[in-house]
Amino acid sequence: GYRGHAQLAWQSPDGYVFGAEGILEGQGTDVCRLTNVAATDAVSVGDEIYTAQRASALPFPMYYGQVLEAELEPGALFWKILVKPAAAQIDMQKVQILTTRRNPARALGN
Repeated sequence: GYRGHAQLAWQSPDGYVFGAEGILEGQGTDVCRLTNVAATDAVSVGDEIYTAQRASALPFPMYYGQVLEAELEPGALFWKILVKPAAAQIDMQKVQILTTRRNPARALGN
């Protein structure tokens, strides 16, 4: 059920180039879909998927995965794109939450 703003990227001789943006959607399987990428945008198998630059609160884009399949049907407005996620689904057995507590033995100073 995950959905997140994502952006295509590929390596050029001058470094990474960020391209079209779309929505990365989990499907409950081992692949995701990248939707809302216009037919006029460039997409290739092997392109990488990152969090979209303008939608992220992170200082650097987070890596989502790689384009596994990209199909543009005749007359379609959007690409059909399947993405292989960078990380497999994790089956958590245990979760730990770390918090801080105020030490009552410490006196507040003014």
